[in-house]
Amino acid sequence: MQSYKMRSYKLVEPPQGEGWDEVQEYLVGLFSDAWAGNYIKNHFARCVDDARRIHDLLGAGGSVLNIGGAPYIFEVAAQRLGLSTVSVDLDPQRHKDVVNSLSGEVIAGNIEDEKFRRGLSLHGYGAICLCEVFEHMRHDILSLLGDLNTAMEPGTILYLTTPNYYFAPRFLSMLLQRRSGPSPVKEWSKLIDIGHMGHVREYSLVEIEELIHHAGFKIDEIHVRNRYGSRSRPLLKRLASWALHRMPLFGQEFVVIARAAGGDAPSSSSPSTKS
Repeated sequence: MQSYKMRSYKLVEPPQGEGWDEVQEYLVGLFSDAWAGNYIKNHFARCVDDARRIHDLLGAGGSVLNIGGAPYIFEVAAQRLGLSTVSVDLDPQRHKDVVNSLSGEVIAGNIEDEKFRRGLSLHGYGAICLCEVFEHMRHDILSLLGDLNTAMEPGTILYLTTPNYYFAPRFLSMLLQRRSGPSPVKEWSKLIDIGHMGHVREYSLVEIEELIHHAGFKIDEIHVRNRYGSRSRPLLKRLASWALHRMPLFGQEFVVIARAAGGDAPSSSSPSTKS
């Protein structure tokens, strides 16, 4: 297994300075559905952190393809930092007024559909983002990653974030509930209730490494990100979260920075992409 940089860090919520509180209020005001409002409340700081990290990697003016746009927190944050964004979303019409307010294009499509993704040009982007999307995938994940590596220009960044299966508080909760993950009824019901799949499964660090290496990517860094939210959480959970900073393998989520090697990957045949 190749070597790479790894560290654990805690995410401060809400994001500090630069008027991010006004940005969050602006986003909340754009949406009328409860799902989007809750998502913004729970994931705003994470999305700003992702946008900042990609800005640090690419610099102002960098171009990003974000797979899985709604509710477009990342796009708003990235554009505010001077990045150029294009997004792929299953159904942009779900939030058409928000889409119309963005400066970047939003493409309707399902990245899990082989025909769609093999017709999607990945040239000209500095980074391809799969932020909190990996755990929602329910089809051939090997071909998906392999097709991305094949179509991306060599050296292009794959920026992937996903929850850690072994996140200690959640893992202990699953054991107490005698579950192997979230409620399958709840997660599959999201196809109808929200318009996209819930969590199919979550992965460990070893499994993430295995999948990304198999697709032909080279991992530069993996960070373990722990999010610290409301002080109203039970004291035990807060203490557990504090301890996770010192036990990264049991941290909350992974932030993976990898680079495309280009050419055929073991898991897919070479696609024909549009220029």
